[in-house]
Amino acid sequence: SKSDLLGPGGRGWLVPEGTRKALLVAGGIGVPPVLCLAGMLAEQGVDVDVCLGFGSASKAVGVDEFRALGATVNVCTDDGSLGTHGFCTDPAAELLGEGGYDYVASCGPAVMMKKVAAAAAEAGAYCEVSLERMMSCGFGACNTCNVETVDGMKGACMCGPVFDASKVVVF
Repeated sequence: SKSDLLGPGGRGWLVPEGTRKALLVAGGIGVPPVLCLAGMLAEQGVDVDVCLGFGSASKAVGVDEFRALGATVNVCTDDGSLGTHGFCTDPAAELLGEGGYDYVASCGPAVMMKKVAAAAAEAGAYCEVSLERMMSCGFGACNTCNVETVDGMKGACMCGPVFDASKVVVF
């Protein structure tokens, strides 16, 4: 039998050339994609700081893996059972306020990514976000995965799921 495949579609992380210091902010199911990005950055010799958010210690994943890559890891949990009690956007904003980041990437809950994008913009750091959308067709015909951007509606399946955060209107 014969199968036809179409892919890969979309856009992944586009780390600017010459990046020396990166801040990665992830929460919940957004942690694994950011762990892959951290591995790529580590291979390139980029200094990586990570802020991770989880509901509780029992839901925490990837912490040891990030540390094994040489990343400085800040963990926050909603209930305080691991790391700092609170949201990972707080240490992320503090780190961005200190400056020096060439690149910021975020994946996780929309409200978290919106806060990270705002803090990155205030710090003058380039930021990318990986948006979660229901994708029905995978090639831009059905419009179920549309993302509102400053350049109009864009399908996450073909133009994302990673977007320049400064272009996203609705996270």
